[in-house]
Amino acid sequence: MSRKSATRFQSEHSGQRLNRVQKSKANIAHQPDQPNMPKPEPMNILDRSVLRSGLSYDSFVRLLIQSALSRLTIWTQADLDRLLMLSERLGLDPLNNEIYATEISPDSGKKARIFFVVGVDGWSKIINSHPQFDGMKLVESMPGDDELPLYFECTIFRKDRKVATSVREYMYEAHTGQGAWLTHPRRMLRHKAMVQCARICFGLSGIYDPDEAQRIQETKTKDKELKLKSTAPRKSNGFAYKNSKEGLIDVAYNFPDISTTSNSSNSSNHLEGDSNSGDASNLKSNIKVERSFQTDKGMQYVKNWLNAYPSEASIHSALTK
Repeated sequence: MSRKSATRFQSEHSGQRLNRVQKSKANIAHQPDQPNMPKPEPMNILDRSVLRSGLSYDSFVRLLIQSALSRLTIWTQADLDRLLMLSERLGLDPLNNEIYATEISPDSGKKARIFFVVGVDGWSKIINSHPQFDGMKLVESMPGDDELPLYFECTIFRKDRKVATSVREYMYEAHTGQGAWLTHPRRMLRHKAMVQCARICFGLSGIYDPDEAQRIQETKTKDKELKLKSTAPRKSNGFAYKNSKEGLIDVAYNFPDISTTSNSSNSSNHLEGDSNSGDASNLKSNIKVERSFQTDKGMQYVKNWLNAYPSEASIHSALTK
């Protein structure tokens, strides 16, 4: 739901849910003396979250929209339930941004993809609060040529396992060359090793760290740019780009049967004296030397010749004489 409809959602359900939460509190405080009395109805995920927070329903929803849901342009009840279920399962507080929802800009006509991010403090809380956690060790390697460590190794010990879980994250793989990786590369690599080791050791899924979320968004943006370039209109055989180097090279490779018998000195004379003639034999002798069109003279000659023969059919006819 959009942020405008969030207020309406809040007011429509606040009275009903407040009564339900109050009844649940009363049922918890006063257990029934008679065994035949009906059991209290189970609380849903939203009511349980409100009860744990100690806030009123209105205050809880308002703070949640301002924190864990603030990065979304639109969200649904299902997105809210997913966020609260993950928060409950992992023991995180969405009101303090230990876990939050973010989105990838959608393609036209499609719904935005929403995924959930756990900050570094949230990952540390997950690790330390796990009942089987028995310690963690972080090792920094010797520095490389750039005076940065080659890798960070994280080892997590569990009480119920004989063998510890170790993960190495390498600087050359993880470094993005931007943001905090430029100012605090060691800290970023240490966090990356800790997160990946915790994910394997405790079987965590469905959540990402902030660095992963940023990479996902950047990859989506690059894919969109490549898609726009690939769908740009072009004429056949690249003739729409005949004034660019790439287009001229395309023309050369489209006609590989060009004669290569003349010498370079004669071709050089053609470039200087007959660059505007448009004669097919001159073109053949000049392309023989300027076959990849890497020099200014060769480029200019073929541009002039293409202007004299603007259509694909006339070019092919002249080259095959």
